[in-house]
Amino acid sequence: MARPIRSRLHDAVVVAYTSRIVREELAPGDFLPPEPVMGDEFGISRAVVREALRVLAARGLVGVHQGIGTIVREPHDWNVLDPGVTEAFHESPQFPALVDEMLEARRAVEVQAAALAARHAVPEHKRRIDEALAAIPTAIGEDPTLFNQRDIELHAAILEATENRFLYHALSPLFPLLLTVIRLSTLGSQSDPVAYAAQAHAEIVAAIMRGDADAAADAMSRHLSRTESDIRRSMDRLREESEAGTPDRAGPRPDSIESTEQSLVLEGGVHSES
Repeated sequence: MARPIRSRLHDAVVVAYTSRIVREELAPGDFLPPEPVMGDEFGISRAVVREALRVLAARGLVGVHQGIGTIVREPHDWNVLDPGVTEAFHESPQFPALVDEMLEARRAVEVQAAALAARHAVPEHKRRIDEALAAIPTAIGEDPTLFNQRDIELHAAILEATENRFLYHALSPLFPLLLTVIRLSTLGSQSDPVAYAAQAHAEIVAAIMRGDADAAADAMSRHLSRTESDIRRSMDRLREESEAGTPDRAGPRPDSIESTEQSLVLEGGVHSES
């Protein structure tokens, strides 16, 4: 029973130092404080500190060197797909840059995926795509989480239809972050986001169903361009409001990355219950 207690105790250290590293309060090459100093800061034992350091090392944030100390690693070593790292980015000035990288990665995969789905989709794939399209709500309602989740599930069904496991596993780890970020496209849309999404998705799906790879890729590219523009517009607006000290009229910030990851069930494919 001791391990769960220790796990609860080390969480504060992990969260604090993940944030300090991502926010560059600790720069690459900097040493973390010695274990006794960290223990005194949080009122925990050295054993709990070591457990926290193992988590930070697993996230790629630090390197633990016996006899030398714990050193902050370079940003390209950080596991940005780890929910705790992504959550720290979400609260940092670097979040827009992370979003830009994610959008570039998404475009690199999904435009080609739409073309491959048009070429390789079998009847079972097409059935799942149809079901995913039909499951997208016709209105956002009070909480856009369900709308956005169903949107992602359609894109995941298209990825499955490529019959390329490398493509699916290249993008699926981004889904939790994408589900959080895509809500910004809803907030930043200059027109009815539901009507636009319905039309864009219908064009993509229609091209896949008739096996037109070029049309599917073109429709996906147009859809992603519009979504990217809406996301960036919303982020610019939120940044301006933050700098001006005005309230966020768009409501609460998007769902946390960690809770999003728990709500989006992908292990069994998009046809799993969420």
